[in-house]
Amino acid sequence: MHKEYIIRPIEKSDLTDLCHLAKESGIGFTSLPESREALADKIKKSIQSFSKNHSELSSELSNEYYMFGLEHITSKKIIGVSAIEANVGANELFYHYKVGQLTKASKYPDIRKEHQILSLSSDLSNSSEICTLFLLPEHRHKFLGKLLSKSRFLFLKQFASRFPEQIIAEMRGASDEQGVSPFWEAIGKHFIGLSFPEADYIKGCGNAEFITNLIPENRVYTCILPKDAQDSIGKVHKFTEPAKILLEREGFKFKGYIDLFDAGPTLHANLNKINSIKNSKIYKINKISNNRSDNISDNKNNKITCLISNTKLLHWRALITEAVILDNNQIYVAPEILSNLQLIEGDEVIATDQEFITVSKNPHKGY
Repeated sequence: MHKEYIIRPIEKSDLTDLCHLAKESGIGFTSLPESREALADKIKKSIQSFSKNHSELSSELSNEYYMFGLEHITSKKIIGVSAIEANVGANELFYHYKVGQLTKASKYPDIRKEHQILSLSSDLSNSSEICTLFLLPEHRHKFLGKLLSKSRFLFLKQFASRFPEQIIAEMRGASDEQGVSPFWEAIGKHFIGLSFPEADYIKGCGNAEFITNLIPENRVYTCILPKDAQDSIGKVHKFTEPAKILLEREGFKFKGYIDLFDAGPTLHANLNKINSIKNSKIYKINKISNNRSDNISDNKNNKITCLISNTKLLHWRALITEAVILDNNQIYVAPEILSNLQLIEGDEVIATDQEFITVSKNPHKGY
């Protein structure tokens, strides 16, 4: 079944499918606003980013945006999406709350109090963000969420010079069935004066300046917030928990930064320490033929189901496939896999060297 899907750069012709994904993603999924114009702009920016060669990148202020579509090969439909923003904060201020502790004490009377505080921070500017992961409910098989998420790590490995070493992932915060965030109700609503869906929509369309203009810089003592708002700090939406677990298994960690809107946690990792990057390497690709005298296709000891991508930029492709990996850095796959990856024998690929598909009770639903 996994042979029916491939990851590729998003294209102009995918706009209608992308609009459908945005509608299905629901309130609180900031990076997929239900706006055809905003989504068209995202596609345009992604196409421009994939089209730039290395000499055209704007060094430290590079803000390329790479969006990937998960295509169901038979129907040619985009049924999932993910993205990488190369340098958040390059064009506009990029703020979070930093969760910290503050001790207040008095000698007389003898009182000592520990307080949790939130401080406005721009520490995460100049990071690369993996973002915009969403998969349609009817396609949430046990491996497709992993494919959407993990395939980006092979892209990061191949084109590491395009990205800062710090990789972050903003996780969708807790909200109720109507999309109401208790954290927003406690703080943001009072200073911005919009409902959570309204503010989230404006931010998702790429207009974030209003946040830093209206959110005060004063630190917040969380003890004065309602209990439900306190409890939401650093917590993820129930649909986002599987994605969080996957990233934690990749080596991502929570370091105390939360979203200004819904208090969802931001996870961090060093690019070179992400497990899928460490556990993958370059191979020469060959096709399995039933006529091979070495019986490669019968080499069950080396056959695994792995994640594999080509090393092209404009025509980048990634998929899951059964493959035979040999000690001489050769990888053998079925002939149709070479065609789907737009490769010929002898071309280089990046592939994981560990079994990809494992049973999961919690399919990915996005962040």
